[in-house]
Order: sequence, then structure tokens, then C-alpha cells
Amino acid sequence: MHTLVIDEQRQVAARKALLRNFAKGAVHSVHTFKSPGGEYRDAPTHLRQDLGIWASIGEEPGSILAFGVGQPHWQIGIEVKIPAGRSLHSNGQVVEDDAGRLLLAHQGGLGGNKFAVGRQTFALLIEGFVRTAVADGDVEREMFVIADVDRASDLADLAAYVKQAERIRKIRRGHAGDFSAWALKGAARKAGVPENEEDGAYDRVAGRIEFKRRHGMVQNALTEALRKAGYDERPVSLTGGLRADLAVHDRGEKTGGLLFEIKASTGAQPHFTAIGQLLVYAQGHEDGLRKVLVTSRLPDSDLFQKALSVLGIEVLQYEIVGRGVQFQALDDLIASNP
Repeated sequence: MHTLVIDEQRQVAARKALLRNFAKGAVHSVHTFKSPGGEYRDAPTHLRQDLGIWASIGEEPGSILAFGVGQPHWQIGIEVKIPAGRSLHSNGQVVEDDAGRLLLAHQGGLGGNKFAVGRQTFALLIEGFVRTAVADGDVEREMFVIADVDRASDLADLAAYVKQAERIRKIRRGHAGDFSAWALKGAARKAGVPENEEDGAYDRVAGRIEFKRRHGMVQNALTEALRKAGYDERPVSLTGGLRADLAVHDRGEKTGGLLFEIKASTGAQPHFTAIGQLLVYAQGHEDGLRKVLVTSRLPDSDLFQKALSVLGIEVLQYEIVGRGVQFQALDDLIASNP
């Protein structure tokens, strides 16, 4: 689970780490940029020709953090505004994962007076990325986690995100009608989610699309990880017409195995459902399957942990960073299975 970082010293440390990694092998120059929030004069700029993007990364709290595609231009492609301390009004944040790694996160959306794109519409149009939950005290916020600031290898995800933002901006410039409604229709059609024309249905339909994308992203990543670990790619057949998210036989065997139920939401109700699904699905295989609940975060209740233990359900946690999914303790889960 990702957590919001509000300590200014750690925010500055994240900026410096990102600058240090981005500047490696970059062409350095100085430019003046304009944004909806004002003008940045004589800002140090770094062009990464290998990534196809440029960046201007200020080290102080509240300073510039801007990116663009191709050669540096006075018009910023996407600005990630990280607040000094804690603010709910900034589109950018520094977050950390359970291992204490610092990551760059963005709420989505593109500013601008004429060709702005809202956060929900941005989330519908972006390809290869999904938002994930970030804990802000007792509140969860949906954000794109786009870079591990300490790892130069993760800058490929950052570059992909900047290019997706540029792509979405171009689409917006070429559309004169109701852009949000147009984006929702296209995304619903691709995801196979029926549109609801009722008033106020936009957020509900958009949420269903995003949950479906997140679920598919996690399912595909888990399937690939199990394949690399030597599990049979062919799914286990369950009786009674049941169809689990993922079920695999033990390696080299035709009996036993692992049964997975994936949840893209951190709410209590989806986890109640998952527990019931695992118990029922497990009855559809005569040789017995280990039951595994896959989630980014369990609900904050000791009763869930107690119930999972009593029912013999294991937990596999995941985090989404950039275009990838990271599973915690998957190797341990596999090692304890034949």
C-alpha cells in the first residue's frame, strides 16, 4: 500500500533523487516555461534523448517539476505540482511503499484554459497505466504512481506517462464537442462495460471501467509471474460451471494447486465477496486448492485477519507502479507450494 509523504525533507530528498537519475546522460540547457500557474524563468532543463522526453526539476519545495516530449519547449507538456508539506490541491505527490521507497505520483488530468482534461477523463484515455490507492491518513486517494525516484530503470515508465499525457492533449485539441462524454463512450466500448445514460452515471461507469482495467492488469501480471515460476499456463477446470480469476495446478502435477481471487478495490464489501468466492470455488476441485486472496490492502479490521486464518485463506498483496505490478512475498508463497 502506498502512503502519502508529507515531510518536507523527504519530499526534497525525492526531488533530488529524481533529478540525479534523470540528469545522467542528459543534455543540459536553460529555458523559460509558461504554465497556467505562471512563468518559470531560466529553469535548468535536461533532455534525455534515449527516453524521448525532457524535464525541469527544481530541488526546493514548491519549485518546478515539469516534463515534455521531444525538444524542450516553452509550453510544458505536463506539470507535476508537489506541495510543500501537505496539500489536497496539488496534482502531484511524493508517496512511499511498504519498503520505504520514495515514488512520484500524479492524480492525472491536464491543466490549461482551453484544452484542459479532467482527472476522470484522463484516467479513461490513458493506456498502460491505472490509478492505485494512496493512503492519506484515514482517507484513500486514487493516483498514478509513475516513477521510483531512486531507480534510473523506472524512468522508462515516467517517459511513457509523459508521452501518454502528450497523446491525450493532442486528442483533446482535436475534439470540439463534449469531450468527457465522448471519452466515456469509447472507454466503455473497449472495456465491454455497458453505458448508463442516467443523470450522474458518469462516475459510476468510469469507476467500473477503471476497476476492470486494474483487475486485468493484476491478473495478467500474476499469470506471467506464475508461468515464469514453472506453473502450467492452462487454467484449472472447476466443476459446476465455476470460473475463478486464476487457478493453477502444482508444478508438474495434475492435482492440488493455487486458487486466486483478485480484488481491485480496497473496500470491505469486495473483500467479503472474495472470501465467499474462494470458499465456493474451492469446492469445485476435488483435489483441494490453496485459497489466496490477492489485494492491495485488506480492510482495517482484525476480524478480517482472524476470519482469513480460520478459513485457511492466504493473502497476496500487490502494488502498482508505473505500468507494472509488484507482488509482495510471492516467492514465499510459491516456495511453500510443491
